[in-house]
Amino acid sequence: MMPGDKAMDAPDADSAVPLGKDRLLICDDDADFAEEVADIAADVGYVTEAVTDSSLFVESVAKFQPRLVMLDLKMPGLDGFDLLNILIGKSAIRSLLLVSGSDPRILLSARRIAEDLGFPKVKTLSKPIDPVMLRSTLHENFTEVLSLDLPAIDRAFEDGELILHYQPKVNLKTGNVTSVEALLRWRHDRFGLLPPRAFMGGGSSSSTR
Repeated sequence: MMPGDKAMDAPDADSAVPLGKDRLLICDDDADFAEEVADIAADVGYVTEAVTDSSLFVESVAKFQPRLVMLDLKMPGLDGFDLLNILIGKSAIRSLLLVSGSDPRILLSARRIAEDLGFPKVKTLSKPIDPVMLRSTLHENFTEVLSLDLPAIDRAFEDGELILHYQPKVNLKTGNVTSVEALLRWRHDRFGLLPPRAFMGGGSSSSTR
């Protein structure tokens, strides 16, 4: 894990993930890099844990129950391909973020293997990683996770956080408004105004005449 092999902000495995939070397990033998990732991820909204020793990976997956795993493909002992096999069948894991400073073709190969193994969402980043790109990738994954959090959407509806923006449809020949399109938005307390694709996973708007 981090220096001293201690978990960072790790909740009990049986506890619920706080609203607006999700669990990210960082597996990288570079402790400084893992700490930087953890800081960025926490700012996005994740609860994080990091391991720098591949021998502790299995235990961390079992106890921490991450939904996103960031995996360095060149870990001492067990490499990333070995660790991918360990993750098969872990139902809590929704996404993988594979990282490596090696040939980009290795990342591409690893992504294809992970997809063939049945992981639904697999993304890759090459080292050295641009913090802005990392933040964007983590934020994108986080908003995708919101689409699966139905209780949070229910609470957002009850609290008046789901709002409609109205966009007029204008006839270019006459200049008259012919209809109005209602655009659903979630005024999220952390991420600001979210479009439907960030929390509904599909359809977006409807037109009201």
